[in-house]
Amino acid sequence: MIRIMAKNELAVIDSAKAEAVLVPSSDEISSLMEELSDLDRIPYGRIKIPSGGGKSFQVFNPGEDDSDDEKVIEGVIIMSHNTNGYWPDAYDGTKNPPVCQSGDGETGIWAATGEVRTCKDCPYNQFGSGTDNKGNPSQGKACKNMRQVYILRRGDIFPMVLTLPPTALGAFAGYRVKVTMSLRKKMNAIMTRITLKTAQSATGVAYSTPVFEAVGALDKTDAAAVAAYTAEFIKSAVRVSAADVQPEQPAQEFVEVSDADVPFDVPSAAPDETFAPIE
Repeated sequence: MIRIMAKNELAVIDSAKAEAVLVPSSDEISSLMEELSDLDRIPYGRIKIPSGGGKSFQVFNPGEDDSDDEKVIEGVIIMSHNTNGYWPDAYDGTKNPPVCQSGDGETGIWAATGEVRTCKDCPYNQFGSGTDNKGNPSQGKACKNMRQVYILRRGDIFPMVLTLPPTALGAFAGYRVKVTMSLRKKMNAIMTRITLKTAQSATGVAYSTPVFEAVGALDKTDAAAVAAYTAEFIKSAVRVSAADVQPEQPAQEFVEVSDADVPFDVPSAAPDETFAPIE
């Protein structure tokens, strides 16, 4: 008898047929961490969304300054969190850190004074406080609300960090709702495929926006391994608090509430330095 899958049912991915393991062994992780124990900071790999409507991600593998262009990112999303960054001037290509940044989208730290601000009450985090690419007032926010998405690909030891700009928050929020409510799965129980499409803002600015697709459900072996990996990662990981910001991206149109509280710090990272130490 032929079994017809329900619309909201995912096919199970057979880990035995995969070319590489999804989750490295604890012994392998410990061995590699011991080898790198003398480093002050261990960088995450980074995935950047291009400006101008490009359809290839810029992928910076750990320890590499040059990127590879990849049209498809596939892996398991083990964690995500909001992050804010305020740059009073347009990004000029230099590694200028944000004036204020937040690792959870709720509490910001003013770099010059160490002042702590509540993001929801900050005047720079209100609609109408922003400017467009020409410096004219806009309906967007002066502070960039972003989201860091941690993606574990097959064969990787640590997850890659994908920075979602304000224009991509709606797409990711919609995907989370679909996975949770329609597919009735946790994000770290499915394989996700991410591609890019070109969109255009109300003012005619072309930009790239991600498309999220659930490829399949993890089998019992991978699901258990990823669940254990995720729990350990959340306990020990340090949040990435500053993000890759593309100044060409249009003004923000959507804001999403933050995830559950996860330990984080606030490194003085530049707009194109998305990494933080593993403790």
